[in-house]
Amino acid sequence: SYQSKTYELRIDGELLPAQEYILIEVANVPMFGYNFEVAPLAKFDDGLLEVVLFRKSSIWKYVLTARRFLDSSIHESSIAERYSCKELTISGPRPIAVHVDGEGDQINDALHFEVKPLSLKVLAPPQG
Repeated sequence: SYQSKTYELRIDGELLPAQEYILIEVANVPMFGYNFEVAPLAKFDDGLLEVVLFRKSSIWKYVLTARRFLDSSIHESSIAERYSCKELTISGPRPIAVHVDGEGDQINDALHFEVKPLSLKVLAPPQG
């Protein structure tokens, strides 16, 4: 019963015309889990975010497109468009429903995503 909504995106400073989307996926890795790839071209170490936009369509088009999540071709679907960027702002009707690391929430502000290269410190045992 989820309905698409109109969102405006600013990708690396460029404003896209407002459009109706059913899903906007922002990722730095390709897979959700269970071989379900929503951003097949995402790389965790390239300093970029992958943005996959799913336009409003018929329920049958969504059903016929679903297999593409499993064969790494969802970004090639006629209902999807894809961008790579360092910075993204999403504005739309409030609240905006979000899903972050397995948890659902609602946000009352515009969403802003930005890559911060080399900002994650990792402690690992010595190799050898």
